[in-house]
Amino acid sequence: MGVKGRMPKGAAGLEVENKEAAEHEHHTGATKHWGIQESGSGSHLACMKKAQEEVVSAMTENDLKWCQRAKQHWLKHGDRNTHYFHMQASQRRKTNYIKRVEASQGRIVTEQAEIGGVFIGFFSSLFASTHPTNFENCLFALGSKLDLEMQAWLMTPFNKEHIKEAIVQMNPLGSPGPDGFPAQFYQKHWEVVGEQVCNFALKVLNQGGSLKEVNDTFITLIPKVKNPKRVTDFRPISLCNVVYKIVSKTIANRLKAILPKLISLNQSAFVPGRLISDNTLAAYEILHTMNSRMKGKRGFMAMKLDMSKADDRVEWQFVEAIMIKMGFPPQWITLIQTCLQFVSYSILVNGEPQESFLPSRGLRYLGLPALVGKEKVASFHTLIDRTWSRVSNWKNKFLSVAGKEVLLKAVLQAIPTYAMGMFMIPISITSKLNQLLRKFWWGFNEDSSKIQWVNWKQLSHSKEMGGLGFRDLRSFNLALLSKHGWRILQNPNSLVGRILKQKYFSKVGLLEAKVGTGPSFAWRGIHAGLSLLKEGLIWRVGNGQHVNIWSAKWLPFSPPYKIQSIREVDCWCEKVSDLIDPQMQQWKEPLLQELFTQQEITDIKSISISMRGREDKLVWQFTTNGLYTVKSGYHLSKVLECAQEGETSGKEKEKQAWKTIWKLRVTPATKMFLWRACNEALPTLANLRRRKVVEHNSCLTYKQEAETSGHVLWGCIAAKDVWGQGVKKVQKLSVQSDLI
Repeated sequence: MGVKGRMPKGAAGLEVENKEAAEHEHHTGATKHWGIQESGSGSHLACMKKAQEEVVSAMTENDLKWCQRAKQHWLKHGDRNTHYFHMQASQRRKTNYIKRVEASQGRIVTEQAEIGGVFIGFFSSLFASTHPTNFENCLFALGSKLDLEMQAWLMTPFNKEHIKEAIVQMNPLGSPGPDGFPAQFYQKHWEVVGEQVCNFALKVLNQGGSLKEVNDTFITLIPKVKNPKRVTDFRPISLCNVVYKIVSKTIANRLKAILPKLISLNQSAFVPGRLISDNTLAAYEILHTMNSRMKGKRGFMAMKLDMSKADDRVEWQFVEAIMIKMGFPPQWITLIQTCLQFVSYSILVNGEPQESFLPSRGLRYLGLPALVGKEKVASFHTLIDRTWSRVSNWKNKFLSVAGKEVLLKAVLQAIPTYAMGMFMIPISITSKLNQLLRKFWWGFNEDSSKIQWVNWKQLSHSKEMGGLGFRDLRSFNLALLSKHGWRILQNPNSLVGRILKQKYFSKVGLLEAKVGTGPSFAWRGIHAGLSLLKEGLIWRVGNGQHVNIWSAKWLPFSPPYKIQSIREVDCWCEKVSDLIDPQMQQWKEPLLQELFTQQEITDIKSISISMRGREDKLVWQFTTNGLYTVKSGYHLSKVLECAQEGETSGKEKEKQAWKTIWKLRVTPATKMFLWRACNEALPTLANLRRRKVVEHNSCLTYKQEAETSGHVLWGCIAAKDVWGQGVKKVQKLSVQSDLI
């Protein structure tokens, strides 16, 4: 029996078993929970502990089920929050439900069968080939791209490791195809299903086997607007069988190695080592130049082409003709055509698959302002609108504190990321965004906000410094922009690198570039990021011919990584290569003794001289591999900000105390409570009086002392009684700071 024959039967069996387990869980879970509440102490403690473990296990499984249905992939950490997941799943089902659709001549249909017919008619037409024959004009300028070495690489036989690599790379809980199994099923049970899956996939990849038995595909419809009416108001998403995706991903992994040699430097999307944001910058600079050119006999024009359903209109014959012209081996052309053809589509309407149809063409498969003028704030106001729409979402009230923390970090603070990666966002915009995020964190009603116990600056500190690790958007903006400078340094011949050099620093290097006259808004941002980049760059000495002894950072161990000795007037040494004996391939010891301090000499001699005369190289000193990362850039930006404002990065004892709290094996809510207690962020009378909410701050039980967090939890007589009732006696300490 083949793969297709086995998988649906397994899915059906698991579906029945899952329903039975759900019914059993519903009855036994409540019983055990009631039993825990009824249990006393003594002989019942062991049974009570076991029942607690079983209830926790059942609740965890229930959370996982609703988490999967809610499709909230951002929430990987946080408290148990099934109610939130349930509301998300219900809202998602309600949003995606198709009640009506507009048919031909404006007729509205509401019956499910008629709705399905409208969608089938539309997509059948969309995926129907026009049978073009004349490709010569398109292929005329295209030459052969693949040499013999590339062809040999493609024809290397696939093996089981290639198949396993593909399955490991997949999203575990992505929506399944007709077989009903997500990728996680194969990942978790590879020792059971792996052999058969590998045999099937390798037969297709190496022997030209057919994919027809696993090439059924669901098309699910996601609304693009709030109240969709027309077919075009829905975004079609293909849901393929995992076995098919394993084969196609294995092919894609093989192609990745040669794609940079096949695709023009002018195209950045889908090519390893290139980013689509490079082309965004290139387009912006081109439009800026055109907009700035006010004189001259020659004019310029830009065309923006938007092809509706471009992927779906790709002709299979055209793909084949392109591959032949580029020099792909015949076996690979057949393999690609096997993946494209022999597919059947079935549209899901409200979860029900409709009648399948056979296509004859098509493939399965953010916005930024084009120009930023004087009204820069208005250009980015959409970031505030998008953030507010998420912050004010009524479903968020079902989130726990730990869930809100993850939502804020993973979703809300990610909304402006793409724009911040392109431009330096105006301070008024980032301040407003921080205000919205602060309101979301502490809570707010329609007309008023709740007390914000800790300021946003403190919240943006790392957890080991007493904050919660929320992003400071300004520092994050700089770290993202610095990435562009780093990429240009690493690949100066890229399209965007060549454009920027020609416009702004044609006679100097990137790090010496000035803002210039009439710069674009994008270049202003990149230039601002260069200041951060310079702080973290250091020279890795090779032959020493490009490293200035006196001004460059090249000493490996001693900040500021520069030579501090004063250069004598008659000193002829300029480059590090002047300090190296080219014959002996060692440092000139007498010259070092003459010019530098003993500590500098020690640092210099620790640098290994390249026997092969390798080139000097700029590296990022805050990562082990010397490559820039946004995370390390952000950390450096925060350190520099603290140093500029005269703050310290935190005492080591305090850091250790905070680390201890966050490593406690307690619920996230408990950790958050401890964090608030240590930051005096609890609504004690002392804190309320400080904010002029109440007039008196004396403890209601022990009136001689103020009701602070430390007093309530530790110093008060009532607290002492509570601690004394514990199973384990707690040694009382007299110092309030011992709370942390």
